Amino acid sequence: MRPTMRADTRIVFVGSCEVFLDGRTVEDYSRELGLSDIVETPGHLSRRESLEYQMEATILVLLIGVVDPSKCFTYGISGKVFDYVISDRPILAISEPGASRWFLEHHGIGDVYLHTEEAAITEYLVRAYDDWRRGIPLQAASRSLRDDFSFEKLTEKLAGYLR
Repeated sequence: MRPTMRADTRIVFVGSCEVFLDGRTVEDYSRELGLSDIVETPGHLSRRESLEYQMEATILVLLIGVVDPSKCFTYGISGKVFDYVISDRPILAISEPGASRWFLEHHGIGDVYLHTEEAAITEYLVRAYDDWRRGIPLQAASRSLRDDFSFEKLTEKLAGYLR
């Protein structure tokens, strides 16, 4: 990591942070890893407040939890994926195989890693940080893709199906 990276980093988990399968919380991990000074958990916020945090972010991190491999396509695509796509922000997704990961990879949305790919995730973050420091814009989802998943476009499609 770069010496100034920690001072320039703020990690915010907006929403309800549930207890992980191991019984620990985001706060527990933050303390254990010595990150409490840069990790914030404001809890559940209104949709508007949540979207404001999103629009202030430099990178959006999408964490898709680990599920039983036999059920990896049982769960639908997280609604957060669509919010992130239309946000015009780069997306770092950490996801196991499943519907959300397939969707992200199929549409070329963001950078997608397995949770075990720690070196690759670190490399991504350092590269993104270096680009940010140099004023180089970070890659977000394409404009046409963002338009395809806007509420207006999706509502228009749904109305067409109902005619």
